[in-house]
Amino acid sequence: TFIEEIRIDSRNDISILENGRSKKTDREFKTSADLKNFVDKLLRMADQEVALNQSSPYARLRLGTTTRVSIMASPIAKDDYRVASRDSVYQVVIRKQRTKPFTRDYLIKSGSINEYGDKLVETTIRYGISQLWVGGTGTGKTAMMSAFTNTSIPEDVRTIVMAEIDEMGQRKIDPTTLKPLNSAITWELTSPDVK
Repeated sequence: TFIEEIRIDSRNDISILENGRSKKTDREFKTSADLKNFVDKLLRMADQEVALNQSSPYARLRLGTTTRVSIMASPIAKDDYRVASRDSVYQVVIRKQRTKPFTRDYLIKSGSINEYGDKLVETTIRYGISQLWVGGTGTGKTAMMSAFTNTSIPEDVRTIVMAEIDEMGQRKIDPTTLKPLNSAITWELTSPDVK
């Protein structure tokens, strides 16, 4: 099994997303201070300086090359009004990317898309027709986009991927010479609180 995501909605409400299905766990932080210490540790582990405070209560960061973290804090993050507390509230999502991206063949075989949809998406990408990919966390937006754009965009067409945290992996690199094999570049547009 592959745990795609850990969701901390409150000190005592932790879920995991495993093989596309969300499951509550019996894990919890003993106190709100323990959760705050955990959040502080995540912020220290990040490869960028992040300020998380009242005026900047949201942070997106990367841990290593395959893990991204989103943290929402008070005053944006709220606890249930029935659990009134003076403690700060933190909501955290830790998402692990697959090291081996999905292929179009896999998406067809798994029923994520049929052959007609595959051809339609490939054709629109190849001819530069704009697309909008919408869906909740874990619905496969990035997997689908990566599978198609990695195979449908000609290597001599300059492609710019803009993301808060790059997950697309569009730039193809020759493992021997480390030279680019295509014209894809990435612009990582970080949150304003990242220095």
